[in-house]
Amino acid sequence: MSSSLSPPGIPKYLCSIIPQQKLFRWDEIEKLGELERLHLVLKVVQCEELMRELESERARGRNYYPVRAVWNLMLAGVVVEPV
Repeated sequence: MSSSLSPPGIPKYLCSIIPQQKLFRWDEIEKLGELERLHLVLKVVQCEELMRELESERARGRNYYPVRAVWNLMLAGVVVEPV
């Protein structure tokens, strides 16, 4: 007697295929200039809570480089293509 609950002819472990709609069209993103892509990323990334927490930690130390400027620079380094 088989312990498999699968119907005959169907493998016991079968992955489900879940169709998903696209979140965005990549070719539309590629058409944008670097500054437009950076603006889009800065608009979409939800980081206000993180910025406030980092700024409160920074309040106890030196402030040579503002937290938000460094964060934006890090994002720009990922978004903007190297020359």
